[in-house]
Amino acid sequence: MAFIRFIAVVLGFACGSFAQSGLYGIKLHTVLGRWDSSINTVDPNSGLVTDLAEVQLFSKTYYPIQNGLAAQESGNSSRLFQLFQTSSEGEPDPMATIAWPNITISFSSGAPQGVQYICYDHGVSNSTLFGVAGSFQGNASLVEVDPVTGVTTQIVTLPVTVPVLGALDSRRHVLYIVAYKDWKATMQEILAISLPSGRILSRSPLKRVVLSIVCDSSTGELFGIASEATGLTPYLVQLAVNGTAHVLGQALPASFGTTVVGAINSAESVAYFVGQVGASDSLFSLNCTDGAIIKIAPLNYGDGGNLVSLVYADL
Repeated sequence: MAFIRFIAVVLGFACGSFAQSGLYGIKLHTVLGRWDSSINTVDPNSGLVTDLAEVQLFSKTYYPIQNGLAAQESGNSSRLFQLFQTSSEGEPDPMATIAWPNITISFSSGAPQGVQYICYDHGVSNSTLFGVAGSFQGNASLVEVDPVTGVTTQIVTLPVTVPVLGALDSRRHVLYIVAYKDWKATMQEILAISLPSGRILSRSPLKRVVLSIVCDSSTGELFGIASEATGLTPYLVQLAVNGTAHVLGQALPASFGTTVVGAINSAESVAYFVGQVGASDSLFSLNCTDGAIIKIAPLNYGDGGNLVSLVYADL
């Protein structure tokens, strides 16, 4: 498969060494009447969302896929990968690569078609960008994604249809996927998948509707935002691979569950979730040991927009 590599326009950040541990996000917003996206840092204390680079690709419009962000933490070779979908029918969906330390951005159109979730696993023998692709027309698949071209290679077929969410246990090399059991999209299941083989370690129906999921790699425990049913009060929960969910802490605002993106600092066992509170977005910092709310920071987007992906990384 041929691939074309476009260099995107980078505005506002183009020099010097920029390396730190923290929250990074992809923001969707409008520029001169058209949809655009940018790479940002997110301050969990103040809620300030700071643009590092604006992504522009000629006259095309690309929409970042929600929760489609992964980090390769490799010092001066660190990269972020974000899945996009195009608004042009028949065109391949590209993947953006944001390379550190100079924040250079490029798009590959080798096209990780149908991939809804990606993660970068620093494996025992080699490091790999994995993805989960799926649709309501057939079974989902675990794939390997070429980080340069975006071309995917199938590893194994999964016994579910559309992947909704994912979380990586980077220490144990286990990928957790929340997906719909079948095309009716009436029941979520959670799968534990061993990397890189794709062997399914467990598969169970979920007892609650899970809206976001993260894995604390220091302990191997799963946490997420979930509710009894769609539209009901969301809570921070600890998830088990058998599908049960133990509620932690107090209820979150009912509107919080409309659109949720999450990330985790495993070194400190602090989870971060962005959700709607009233008419605007807020960042909740939550203690994974007891579910206590550490901080609620209304997000300051500056020129507007919304975060659609979030990751905690050392870049």
